Amino acid sequence: MVLRSQGADAAVMRQRRSAAVGIAEQAIKIGLELRQPAVVTATFAVVEFRHEQVRFEGGGHLGGPLVAEHFRSAPSVVVVV
Repeated sequence: MVLRSQGADAAVMRQRRSAAVGIAEQAIKIGLELRQPAVVTATFAVVEFRHEQVRFEGGGHLGGPLVAEHFRSAPSVVVVV
């Protein structure tokens, strides 16, 4: 995967016994040990809805036809990443 993303053919690299294969495998192992799933949420109070735009307390807004359709009467919006 790492070698392919760099434009290398992993099978060819293995046949050549390239050090890049070992380094790539080690990088993947270290990276997998470091990753930790996380969820971040934020709640924004709606202060105004006008012209297909929802405006939030403290600034910021979302706009467009889908926003108008789904958030028109929402007292708040929760964003989850």
